[in-house]
Amino acid sequence: MQAVIAIPPRQTLQQFGVAEQALMQEVAGVPLLVRVIATAMRGGVDSLLVIWPDDVDPSIWERCAASRPLWGLKRHKLFRLSMFDPRSTDTWAAIASSLEDRFLWLPWNWVTHKRALAGLSPLPARPSNWDYPTLIEKRALLYGTRVRVMSGRAVDGVPIASRADVARAERFLVGHSGKPTDGMYSKFNRLLCRPAVRLLTHTPVTPNQVTVAGLVVAIVAALVFARGSYLNYVGGALLFFLSGLVDEIDGMLARIKFMESSFGTWFEGFVDNATYLLVFSGITAGLYRQRGSHEQFYGLALLIGCLLSFIVIALQRKTATAADRPHEYSDG
Repeated sequence: MQAVIAIPPRQTLQQFGVAEQALMQEVAGVPLLVRVIATAMRGGVDSLLVIWPDDVDPSIWERCAASRPLWGLKRHKLFRLSMFDPRSTDTWAAIASSLEDRFLWLPWNWVTHKRALAGLSPLPARPSNWDYPTLIEKRALLYGTRVRVMSGRAVDGVPIASRADVARAERFLVGHSGKPTDGMYSKFNRLLCRPAVRLLTHTPVTPNQVTVAGLVVAIVAALVFARGSYLNYVGGALLFFLSGLVDEIDGMLARIKFMESSFGTWFEGFVDNATYLLVFSGITAGLYRQRGSHEQFYGLALLIGCLLSFIVIALQRKTATAADRPHEYSDG
């Protein structure tokens, strides 16, 4: 699918300072223009038409296009125009040869999530409002002044119109960084994780580093469980819950910063499995120390059951993903 994005002239961008500050200001650790385009790519866009004003330095786009989140963009074309008005048929006629029959109109400053874009239905008429993303039929723009005008469905998101909007957009992104399949327990945990996730988006900490931190917490939980007393069981349970929160944080951070990877998905799954094995081993050792050797049988049965469930889940995940996007099995 193609997306079309038009960068406003320098005078419009000056409310942020210079043009580079407006286009490349960080929102949750990712430059605004990169975030807008990368989100569209996650929503199914693989081709981009960029309309760039003559009075804005084009090297800004070159840095943007070279950024890691946009590496998967198959095609992009830069149009240099002194003025572009999406409400004018003439401006669309000037670039008509580069337009696909159906494309996504992508406002340069609209921060949203991929599910909002992937769920759009095509609008068979010219939009009445160009301030939010719209899926448009090319022929609807080229019929002249008598073309019908329709109001499309507003897309969930936050427009960045000033510096004050950045914080609101970051809260929005963190609030939508879960998965459609989340149950009540996961939603509650993610709610607790939001402040930490938003803080981490402004640091160089990677999701894989967060995953390692969760593994360390799980090891400590297992050691505490293995001491075999009531207070240690309580302490181990609290640490196990903390490791679960860290497990939520790494995925949320990866989605917000476009740092998903096949290795990250595998590593997170490996640590999840290792966490359960460690904790159950610690519980078995603690009960053995407290109540005697017969507890080893129950612990061994539990560990074997866990291993079998891990094998089944791994096979299900492998069959539920596309070969070229193996890290999106759980993202809907």
